[in-house]
Amino acid sequence: MTLKSKLFIFMSALFILFSTFVWMYSSFLFDSINETWAKHFIAKEHLNDESKSLASFMSQEGVHTFFSDASGVIQNLHVKTNDKNTSVETLGTIFTKSGDKEAVIKAMQAMLDPTKDVQTLWVDYHDARHLLCVDLVPDRTWFRLTLIDAKELVLLRDFTIFPMLSALFLAALFAVGLELHVLILSPLAQLKEAMHHVQNGNYATKLHLVGTAEIADLSRQFSDMVAYVNANNRSLEAKIHERTQAIRENENKLATILDTVEAYIYIKDETYRYRYANRKTCEYFGRSLEEIIGRDDSAFFEEKTFQAIRRADAEVIEMGHKITLEEHNTTPQGDTDRIFLSTKIPLCKEDGSIYALCGISTDITAQKQNEAMIKNLAFHDMLTKLPNRRLFDERLNLVLSLSKRSLRCNALAVIDLDNFKTLNDQKGHQAGDVLLIQAASRLQACVREIDTVARFGGDEFLVLLSQLEGNREAACFEAQKIASHILETLAKPYVIEYDNEGIAQTVTHHCTASIGVYVFGYEKEDKMTIFSRADTAMYEAKQTGRNRVVCYKETV
Repeated sequence: MTLKSKLFIFMSALFILFSTFVWMYSSFLFDSINETWAKHFIAKEHLNDESKSLASFMSQEGVHTFFSDASGVIQNLHVKTNDKNTSVETLGTIFTKSGDKEAVIKAMQAMLDPTKDVQTLWVDYHDARHLLCVDLVPDRTWFRLTLIDAKELVLLRDFTIFPMLSALFLAALFAVGLELHVLILSPLAQLKEAMHHVQNGNYATKLHLVGTAEIADLSRQFSDMVAYVNANNRSLEAKIHERTQAIRENENKLATILDTVEAYIYIKDETYRYRYANRKTCEYFGRSLEEIIGRDDSAFFEEKTFQAIRRADAEVIEMGHKITLEEHNTTPQGDTDRIFLSTKIPLCKEDGSIYALCGISTDITAQKQNEAMIKNLAFHDMLTKLPNRRLFDERLNLVLSLSKRSLRCNALAVIDLDNFKTLNDQKGHQAGDVLLIQAASRLQACVREIDTVARFGGDEFLVLLSQLEGNREAACFEAQKIASHILETLAKPYVIEYDNEGIAQTVTHHCTASIGVYVFGYEKEDKMTIFSRADTAMYEAKQTGRNRVVCYKETV
């Protein structure tokens, strides 16, 4: 309910109370007014006009005047009495109602006090209600008693004083309401409207001084408050703008730094979708930053890679672990695998909850290739790409360990190429290198996948035959069969194409081999003994005419 409504209800209630009061006390008010009017009439028409005769005064219609001395004896006979058999001589013969006579005498005695005004009282005269006015006659000891018939006062009673008073009161209420509206309601409405603007964020609202007194002070204080808030807002906006600008500058600097780093830096949210990617990452995906944001890894990698990345990311986001791992990633187009060393850490809010992960990945594909190359150089012959003596030793150790569990025999074949030195001396090292490469290829084609072919050095090769028969004689037969196949294959002509001082040369060369084989069982045998016996068998093959296979026997 608004203040205006409350004031209207209050003023309506006040008017109803006033009307009720006037209605309840109207008779009392009328009598009081009539008595006052009668006093005024007596004082104006009689006391101040000594030129009027008593007869003239007593002859007025509706007004009866007579005189009495202090003892109550009537001094004129123009007044009729209520007793037909007695002449009017005393107050008792005129005022017959009980108590009227005593009241009149009391009023007469009161007039003896010179400070007293005309006394009025209501009495019965000839069975009718009259207003009696008692005053002292000047220069005499008589009292003038004036009876005014109540009918002479009808004019005053019949006058619509109640509607008049109501109208006057309504007018007063209207004036009060108008004043309240001007002084209170209207200023408050302006203040309310200004407050509404401020509530909606319009702090530039200007409120001129409204109302008077306390409301004017209130509007002034409100204007001061708005001005203070507006000033604070401007200051706060300036600080926010300044700090926002600083944050943007820092972000730009950070973005510049991250874009120049030769690493793949990215941020994923709790749904595993990208929220940030630096320049290197965008270049790897072949997409702009806008095309990457909001998408997960399924858009950039094939399914196997996607599932591996998701498992690693889940360990960070769901378990809060920091992880470092190697990732082998393949794009949906099946491009060559790229190997990354990735470190992923969880990003946490102030309450400790994880909202994202930050990943830093380094492409180590080239490093891995270099490591593989170094490892290959360390364990393989550079010319023939066959395992070298170091790798062969590891394979021999492995075969020895396995043979103890499998109870199967193994064999070592030492191969030396015949007539290789002649080609190398006549046609040069390039031609010899081509022959060695072809011989290595033929050797690999003659053995099983579980066997190992290695270059021992120069024109010598080693062949490790594993998992042969458990019986030594049967194993020796099987090894000799494989060695014979090798001998036959190596004896085929070699067509050698090489570059001789910038000129392409082609030559056909026949080269045989001398092969020594030693079969060793699962009993404990040292590597030196195995090499020595196989080498002894090879030299026997050379000494007995070359181009042959010799198996080592205890009698050799």
